[in-house]
Amino acid sequence: MGRLFWKIFLCFWATLLLVGGAVGIIVWLQNSKRINELELLVNNPRAEMGVAAIANALRYGGEAAVKEIQNNQKSRHIHNRPVQRVLIVNDNDQDLLGRPVPKATIERARLALNTPEQGATQQVVSPSGKRYTLFVPQTMSRPFRRTAFSAPPSLP
Repeated sequence: MGRLFWKIFLCFWATLLLVGGAVGIIVWLQNSKRINELELLVNNPRAEMGVAAIANALRYGGEAAVKEIQNNQKSRHIHNRPVQRVLIVNDNDQDLLGRPVPKATIERARLALNTPEQGATQQVVSPSGKRYTLFVPQTMSRPFRRTAFSAPPSLP
């Protein structure tokens, strides 16, 4: 009778582990695509402010004003962090300053325009009549992401 108990007990736990693992893998597969799409764009108050500033410059000053602002920010750092770069993409998927932009990031930015919480993504028409999509892409190194154990930024 003792051997039968252990056989049933081990079969029960093996089944429980297999079902739990299968459910975990299914959930991970379902969410991995969505997580990757969400991580293509930065969506925080700092990025929203940067996009709004560039949008106003483009709206009222045109392409020349934006180029001037972006050229002045090339080497700037705020509190030892690089300034977030706002990409300005026209309808032909080309950045105003000629920077390379991944197609998936452009598509995600345009999808974000149609959501109620579009955040740090805007569409602007310049004085010349050209339409641009403005957004801040997530960088590969993810310098703005903090872990739960990292120290808060120091105040000046």
